[in-house]
Amino acid sequence: MKLLAFATTVLGFSSNVVGAASSVPFSSAFECLKLKQVLDNIPVDNIAGLFQSEYCSRGCKLRKSDYEHQLRAISRSVIETESANMGESELSSSWVSWVEHIMDKTYENCMDEQNPDEDVCRDPSRLAGLTKCIKSNFWTETISNPGRVLPMFLGSGCANRVKYLSNPELWDTTLAGYMRNASETCLAE
Repeated sequence: MKLLAFATTVLGFSSNVVGAASSVPFSSAFECLKLKQVLDNIPVDNIAGLFQSEYCSRGCKLRKSDYEHQLRAISRSVIETESANMGESELSSSWVSWVEHIMDKTYENCMDEQNPDEDVCRDPSRLAGLTKCIKSNFWTETISNPGRVLPMFLGSGCANRVKYLSNPELWDTTLAGYMRNASETCLAE
């Protein structure tokens, strides 16, 4: 029960959510708690650097007005592919829902309302500011609706998710490849 109280505090889950977690075996629950740490350690700054080098530097633009057309489609494709690579295609819709929620809040809270056609790629300091805004909103938005992340934090697959998401190759090599592919699509349009 102490573990569940800890999960309530750390993850911000309501008592109903924690009650549902009580049916998860202890070892799985422990692995699921590691998942929060793994998500906290996603190298967002490195990802922004990759975005600059693999997408922006190739001549693509990142504007608020292109959000729906470009970023949402790219992220959905990446998540669906990587969910399958992780062996958890059944969680793809949960991952998509969670990431799209974060992206929607980023769109609302971090993108310039006054100038929706501003190309963030043209100004590395603006891209850095966007990255900082994403990081500052990440967990607030995640715990505001625990139902979005609950499927990822429960169940026997947590150890697999922790291992997969902890692999630096995912964030360095794999993600860089997706960004290169996205830039090729952007340049072809």
